[in-house]
Amino acid sequence: MDQAAPAAPPRGPAAWGSQARERVAVRLAFLDRPLTSFYLVLGITTLLLALGLVMVLSTSSATGLMAGSSPWTGLQHQLLGVLIGLPFMWLAARSAPARFRAAAYPLMFLSLLGLALVPFIGVTVAGGARWLQVGPLQVQPSELAKFAFVLWGADLLARKEKLGQLEDWRQLLIPLLPGVGVLSLLVMLGDDLGTTFMLLIIFLALLWIIGTPGRLMLAMLGMMGLILLMLVVVAPYRLKRLTGYLGPPGSPVGPNQQSIQGKWALGSGGWFGEGSLLKDEPRRYDIVALRESLIAYMPKATFTWLLDNSMPFNRFLLNQLNERLGQFIGMVEHDRLLGPDARLARCLASMFNPHLYPGITPALPISQEEIAQLAGLSRQRANQALQRLEQAGLLRIDYGGVTVTDLPGLREHEG
Repeated sequence: MDQAAPAAPPRGPAAWGSQARERVAVRLAFLDRPLTSFYLVLGITTLLLALGLVMVLSTSSATGLMAGSSPWTGLQHQLLGVLIGLPFMWLAARSAPARFRAAAYPLMFLSLLGLALVPFIGVTVAGGARWLQVGPLQVQPSELAKFAFVLWGADLLARKEKLGQLEDWRQLLIPLLPGVGVLSLLVMLGDDLGTTFMLLIIFLALLWIIGTPGRLMLAMLGMMGLILLMLVVVAPYRLKRLTGYLGPPGSPVGPNQQSIQGKWALGSGGWFGEGSLLKDEPRRYDIVALRESLIAYMPKATFTWLLDNSMPFNRFLLNQLNERLGQFIGMVEHDRLLGPDARLARCLASMFNPHLYPGITPALPISQEEIAQLAGLSRQRANQALQRLEQAGLLRIDYGGVTVTDLPGLREHEG
């Protein structure tokens, strides 16, 4: 009896594609487990909480130091909110969907009521009236509105899907679209474009999840984009945020402060040590880093090659030496002719040389003892001089440093 030979395994691009899909399916099989979605949401939530705490500490620590308070105040406040919210998150994770659906309409009513009260009895914070004072606590109704709209919109669309009403675009959008419109109008009464943007994103996400046809989705996306553009254009300060990079940089503490100070942080620092290479002798002075620093080292061979072959490098080096010589002559002149107050003022002003110290910010993280050493004064005498300069409106004494508020006046101060 003859036995048929086994068929040869398929070859070619089609077979390779099939094998690749099988390998991907095997590796992603763990995503089909029942609790995968739960752990994904839990992991993302934990990551967002951790990143949020880091960002709050990063942005609030410097403000706390400048105000003379603890740099941990903002983090402690945010951490308290996390500790309060975690038990509620645990309860929400163990609650049945019916409880969320039952809470949707009451929460929506409370959100509308709170947003309607904000323009009349709201507390103004940082120029925006977005808060309500409830006893010792301040409540922001717009935050509740985002959560309420998610629950209300999901429940509404689920009911319509069960009744088979989502085939008609009018049933799909009404009352969902008017609902987000009313919430957005009330939020904008508090001048809160960010929350309005988030409400519109939630609206589009609900349409996407329910399977809205592509043309209707594009139409809604275009309408939302047009509305946001109009809201940006009618408010000059919002438009300036988007177009500020097109004009002059302006003040480092103005509308473009983030981009300006970001570039300064990348490009700040001074050049030192070229004298020893030019004279071809060991360094006679030590460099002491008082703060955490990054040092870029240029090999002697590279320096020599640039010196022999690069005209721009020679111009840069000549400017460095000229500025440093001028600074040294000025220090000698100030030591002989000026009083302690003026000498300290010129010493601080000399740190704002754009050639020697590019990218330095008005806030100098320098202690009073270090200022005294630079100016050749005692610690007590330097403190007196700083107080007089602060009274003259030339600088502000901060915790752990000083902030120069009038650099031209500091350079011309005669004591």
